[in-house]
Amino acid sequence: MYPIFLDAVLKSEDDELLEYGSVCIPPEGNTVDFKNEFVPLLKLETPVQVTLLLNGEESFCFKGLVYLSSGKLLRITSISDELLAQARKIFTANVCVHTKLALYEYKPFFSFYHAPKISGTIYYLSEESIKVLSIEQIDVGQKLMVNLTSPFVFKQVVAEVTEKIRFSSLATSYLCKVVSISSASVRNLESYLAELNEKEALPEDLQF
Repeated sequence: MYPIFLDAVLKSEDDELLEYGSVCIPPEGNTVDFKNEFVPLLKLETPVQVTLLLNGEESFCFKGLVYLSSGKLLRITSISDELLAQARKIFTANVCVHTKLALYEYKPFFSFYHAPKISGTIYYLSEESIKVLSIEQIDVGQKLMVNLTSPFVFKQVVAEVTEKIRFSSLATSYLCKVVSISSASVRNLESYLAELNEKEALPEDLQF
């Protein structure tokens, strides 16, 4: 999985501001990592809270106990499983593909190449769902067609936007449900994800 680091603020149990930085939500477990060029050293099991900043506004607030503390990294544990599950639905990533997606509508002889498009970064792909980050605005219910030839072949896959979450003043995350996908695209995706998992060194962290 590709770690995503998001803007965040570290506070004490009593809401005292300790530091601004970024937070990573691992794909499993009940910990989150807060990092910055400087992170205050805290005793193990100190109660703290790390809050995501989306579009400058406080969002998910992870309350837990200090598990690891260093000059640039703070790991907290004992976080609500329910809250982590909600956050992972939005922020978990397994790919990073910059591409154009066609605004799809069902009609005879639909052409990906002639259809209106948006630019975006696909940061999660599965047989059931797709997550896209884009600075362009589209509505929930809009269908998108993905037509990749690189880094693997993933053609004429159609997905419908089910949720949109504002990441910043510019970027919006679109959570999409796959409504049409070929068996060949499923096989190609599985092979590509397996290849990524086998690599010891993944690409650089995604920074939204």
